[in-house]
Amino acid sequence: MLTSTSKSLLLLSVFTAVCLAAIVASLVTGSVELSISELWAALINPEASMQSQVVWDLRIPRTFAALVTGGLLGLSGVIMQVLLRNPLADPYILGVSGGASAAALALLLSGLSAAWMPQAAFAGAILSIVIVFGLANAGGRWSVTRLLLT
Repeated sequence: MLTSTSKSLLLLSVFTAVCLAAIVASLVTGSVELSISELWAALINPEASMQSQVVWDLRIPRTFAALVTGGLLGLSGVIMQVLLRNPLADPYILGVSGGASAAALALLLSGLSAAWMPQAAFAGAILSIVIVFGLANAGGRWSVTRLLLT
């Protein structure tokens, strides 16, 4: 029988192995297919060939951007679940998604370049959550129920 520490260590090891496999798959997959040996050669000697330029200039930044983005999305989900004390919490409950959508729509209607849409959506999400938290904390009293009803 495994203890809880052993189970946690086993689970962490499995998730680490899956993450490493996903990193390798991301580094060898693309419009220019690479074998594991070509990937290894490109990682060891970064200035040797076109494959090494593809790996270092395109695939490594893409892979780590995906890892960081996924980790931050997971962290934001956990924070929202803890904050609301609800394992099914999502961005729609507090209006974060609605604020982001409204700001993106306002950007499109204003005629500005669609290149600014991610920034507008982010600003709209932040603004909506600040408004919700401000209204929920009115009078200096804070509760999850009041936050959900805001």
